[in-house]
Amino acid sequence: MESSRAGNLALAKDAAGGCDGAKNGKTGFHTEHEAQPWWRVDLGEVYRLSKVVLWNRTDDPITAPRGRFVVVLLSTDDQHWQEAYRHGGTVFYGYPEGNPLTGDLRGQQARFVKIQLANTEYLHLDEVEVFGVDTPDRNLALDRPATQSSVSQWSTPPIRPLALPEPDLALWRTAAASAAALAEATLAFVPPDKETPAFRAQLAVLRTGLENLKPGADEKSVFLQLRWLRRHVLFRHPLLNFERLLVNKRPPPVISHMVDQYLGRWSRPGPGLFLVTGWRDTPAAQPLLRQPLPTGSVLHPDLSFDGQRVLFSYCDHTVAELTPEETAGCEAAMGVGGLLDWVRQGGRRRFLLYEARIADGSVRQLTGTDRDLQRTEDGRQAVLVEDFDPCYLPDGGIAFVSTRCQSFGRCHWGRCTPTFVLYRAEGDGSNIRRLSPGELNEWDPAVLHDGRIVFARWDYVNRHNTFFQSLWVGRPDGTEVAHVYGNLSRNPCRTSESRAIPGSDRLVCTATAHHSYTAGSLVEIDPDRGQEGLEPLRRITPEVQFPETDASVPGDYYARRGRLVALLLGPHRQYVEPDRESLQRIIDSLDLNGQYYGDYSWNRPERRTPPPEAVAALRADVSSRCEGCHAGRAHQPLAALLNVALPEESRVVQAPLSRTEGGWGQCTGIVWSRQSPEYAVLLETVREAAGPEGPADVAGTCGQVPCRCGGCWVKKLRNQPHSPRLAGK
Repeated sequence: MESSRAGNLALAKDAAGGCDGAKNGKTGFHTEHEAQPWWRVDLGEVYRLSKVVLWNRTDDPITAPRGRFVVVLLSTDDQHWQEAYRHGGTVFYGYPEGNPLTGDLRGQQARFVKIQLANTEYLHLDEVEVFGVDTPDRNLALDRPATQSSVSQWSTPPIRPLALPEPDLALWRTAAASAAALAEATLAFVPPDKETPAFRAQLAVLRTGLENLKPGADEKSVFLQLRWLRRHVLFRHPLLNFERLLVNKRPPPVISHMVDQYLGRWSRPGPGLFLVTGWRDTPAAQPLLRQPLPTGSVLHPDLSFDGQRVLFSYCDHTVAELTPEETAGCEAAMGVGGLLDWVRQGGRRRFLLYEARIADGSVRQLTGTDRDLQRTEDGRQAVLVEDFDPCYLPDGGIAFVSTRCQSFGRCHWGRCTPTFVLYRAEGDGSNIRRLSPGELNEWDPAVLHDGRIVFARWDYVNRHNTFFQSLWVGRPDGTEVAHVYGNLSRNPCRTSESRAIPGSDRLVCTATAHHSYTAGSLVEIDPDRGQEGLEPLRRITPEVQFPETDASVPGDYYARRGRLVALLLGPHRQYVEPDRESLQRIIDSLDLNGQYYGDYSWNRPERRTPPPEAVAALRADVSSRCEGCHAGRAHQPLAALLNVALPEESRVVQAPLSRTEGGWGQCTGIVWSRQSPEYAVLLETVREAAGPEGPADVAGTCGQVPCRCGGCWVKKLRNQPHSPRLAGK
């Protein structure tokens, strides 16, 4: 029987995403969180089946483990089912590594194939493929009717890949004409040299040939010749008169999120730094480092002003996994399997700063060495120290971003995704100090022509958490920080990787997304034309939309405007009219997400658990005092009587307290002062009902057993002897 929780999307429409041929690591279909959720496909007729291939969702580390207990059931009539395969509980993946789960169906006959979980969980896969004994190369499930047990708020209609037809001759002719115009503009842009007349003559020949082409001729060939001509012209620009390129070969990280993508535990190993020669025509790549670093990931290299050295951050992937003993107590916070498995695998991985010499390929480690005391803000030990995004400064120092601030964004509670902000050090990695007081993450420092540092900053105080990642500047000593562009602009969503354009005050940067890798559309920013909106921007790649804001619609990310303030200022005023200060406290709490993430503590008093016997005593007291005037008051929800965070501000003690004493003065015939014996007795009853104070934070972690914050393992790791692979000089 199909679930009645059909949500806002038909079951069949969501299920179609599981057999539409699109494999991208995202959600093909998505059920609700329920017992033994399932997805089923009708192959149309009975086949002898050889195997089923399951491509898991891989766009978030907590999603792939949900499919560990998958079962494959077969039926010839959709009524009687037989188990054909049961997975053993290991996590499997799919795109882009090409390592899906393959289940052997041993030639069993079936028309219907059901994918089901043996436990209570969400079921969401990227794609399901079914192959027959007699049709080993044909996916029998492709585009067949499918359904599933339920849908969820994350269910979306499948997006079919576009089948692009072969361009017709008229299209190639139009493209060739555009290529000719672009080649002409490039010739005007590049300063002339001795080869320019030959290029102009070649362009004239191609233009004439294009004009005289008869219908059916090879317009595509002319188009390609024009593009190659333009390439040769452009590469002769004097600014490109260098022989070698520095290239970093790095696969994308596990998570496509603007913060998580830079953490070591989500990085994937890659080849690293290379010098490319002959890059204009016959490129050849050679490793930069004389002695390769252990298998790992290199991030964001920065070339020195004289081109002789390169700063980069590197994450060692050969470090040991965290042991169960080191993460003991964290299971409740991160879940057995899922996120906990990922943290154990990559928990020791972190990016630190290194410097290499171009001439001889030697390398030295700058941060994370024995001399680096890794001092953190207020001595907190909530996350591993990671340093990345380095850049050289004109005074010989380096700027970079670091997690040494040891704080978290308000919407990253519980998933151990830290804040990293701007720091600086001397050129040898010594004298590390914080430059930015930023509360949230900062990225991509770079030096402007006047020596100031431009960087990207995330800020969502009093506003939406997704749309505001803007550009700022400051002096290398951290003073005179000022806004450059986008602090009040929702589109583009995030401006990052900014660099100064030579000979001007303009910047070039990437207009990218929040829930994404740093990739998107290239833009030029002219601060002289303003600091907000689209007016200061010139789209260098207008064919690429601004991710997440050009094409998104309200509601894409489940954010909704709250109704509490409107309720308090409207219909609720007939019941209570808070004073201006109290109302402002409520509004500030809502604006700052304070009800969840206010002060970053894991042991806030509002989390106290009231003892049942003390609550019963409070209700009995309220009943004896208030029943005559307020029938049923004692049986109202506990939150209507008791403020566990601030017991002295509980309704039952504030209502009879006089306004002159700071109370509400709402009880007819009863006006207490703070010296009244009745007030003292009731306040003590209220304090007992609020419960005892809980544990205190320890170095920025919850300090609880079992752990609730998911970061208590960091203290254990930090207290172990440190022996880096490369000691600083």
